[in-house]
Amino acid sequence: MKRLPILLIVILCAQTIVAQQDPVITQNMFNRQSINPAFVGSKEAICGTLLNRQQWVGFDGAPTTTYFSVHSDLNYEKWYIKNDGIGLNLMYDELGNIGELNIKLAYAYRQASNFAPGYFSLGVDVGYTQQTMKDNWKPNDHQFIDPAIPGASSASLIDLGLGLYYYNGDNYYAGFSVAHLTEPSFPHTGTHWQFEFPKYRTYYFQGGNNFRPFNTQTPMQLRHSLYFKYDIVAWTLDYNINLLINNFFWVGPSYRVDNSISVIGGMDFGAVAPSWEGLKLGVA
Repeated sequence: MKRLPILLIVILCAQTIVAQQDPVITQNMFNRQSINPAFVGSKEAICGTLLNRQQWVGFDGAPTTTYFSVHSDLNYEKWYIKNDGIGLNLMYDELGNIGELNIKLAYAYRQASNFAPGYFSLGVDVGYTQQTMKDNWKPNDHQFIDPAIPGASSASLIDLGLGLYYYNGDNYYAGFSVAHLTEPSFPHTGTHWQFEFPKYRTYYFQGGNNFRPFNTQTPMQLRHSLYFKYDIVAWTLDYNINLLINNFFWVGPSYRVDNSISVIGGMDFGAVAPSWEGLKLGVA
């Protein structure tokens, strides 16, 4: 009978635990292409981004994520192509014994707005993702192996995404996108086990603006960014603000609601050497 009150307390104190599937990085303002295909081509130049995120450094199986993306506008008037953009995204994400390699191709079409300065862009991406599970489970009883426990496995899927993006140069922007539109699943199969690992539909909103706080001649510029992610089960909300000085150095805080506070900093090497224009390095 003594166990009954303890059991009741445990039941009453139970709480639902939820988690998100797609990685979240602090410097999301510099990683718009990975979440919104409508962003590609908006800079009207060839642009590339490389990001690496490591969490809980020093622990075995800690989350590690690497992004690489490149995009460009297309301007071939003789082929009636002048408002289009294309892009390529590569991502490798590893957590514990599970790793995912994602390759996405993105296309966007932009059109000047009729009622506000700036452009509207509509984009779509098609991706291939391979998920690998390593056979490194560590059961407590080494004398007994349960055949129902999944072993090493590899599965893949085709993914789709849509996005809408509005921007006015570097002054302000806003975008909405949907990832895993068809909610595909990884079909893992073994000798004595079989299961599916679904990718749930995920919604993103991102917006931001840049302005000079005192006057148009000041060497300082404030840059704001808001990032929201929701997959029906859980949500993430980030707010970033940083101060750009002389178009060379930036620094500022990043706040993730109910999670963390970070500091973001970086520099633009184009302010030092014109031949390095567009080369930027940041850290969080």
